[in-house]
Amino acid sequence: MAAAGIPGVINNFNLYHKGTALVGLTGEVSLPDFEGMTETLSGPGILGEIEEVIIGQFGSMELEIPFRILDDDAFKIMSPVSVLDLTLRASEQYTVKATGAIDYKGMRVVVRGRQKKLTTGTIKQGGAMDASVTVEITYIMIEQNGTKKIDFVGIRRDEKIYVQVCVELPSDSKRETDNLMDIKDHYHKYVVCMDELAAGNDNGIEIVHIADFLLRENW
Repeated sequence: MAAAGIPGVINNFNLYHKGTALVGLTGEVSLPDFEGMTETLSGPGILGEIEEVIIGQFGSMELEIPFRILDDDAFKIMSPVSVLDLTLRASEQYTVKATGAIDYKGMRVVVRGRQKKLTTGTIKQGGAMDASVTVEITYIMIEQNGTKKIDFVGIRRDEKIYVQVCVELPSDSKRETDNLMDIKDHYHKYVVCMDELAAGNDNGIEIVHIADFLLRENW
């Protein structure tokens, strides 16, 4: 674990599509805004209107990927029918408070979605085209320095579920369940995996195969 420090800058980053680095990027990628959905409230006792935030519900999220020119990397992610599997890896530079030394920690952003908009840019002699592809996000996970995050939180009507996703459940590790145990509420919590032999219950957290999870009528 990195020592306590003063946040600095992004030292370097790269964006990968299905494991292959996209080399035609410009100097920045715009991450999405997490804007809560709201309902306008008005009536007796309310002075005008209030935008009530609906907890756990977010509006449409986009990721804009800029390219200097329309090269092969840009065309690879332009198909509106293909599911994009993107991973951004960045190195965060910071100053260690205790020593004043410079150190680094990693950040990983995983995004899945579909191409929503293609900006072809401009053509100018000696200049960049400033093209871009905008992705409509259907899944996003942000990880900092290996810190575990909840991959997905689903809400149906008034019920909430927490889902941690993994390929297989390590026999000698509670990596997939520890972060769910830290959530102190009564809603159902699941670890969904592809290991057919992994099933059961760990302190109230249900471990289930992905096929069984998806075929359930009730969670």
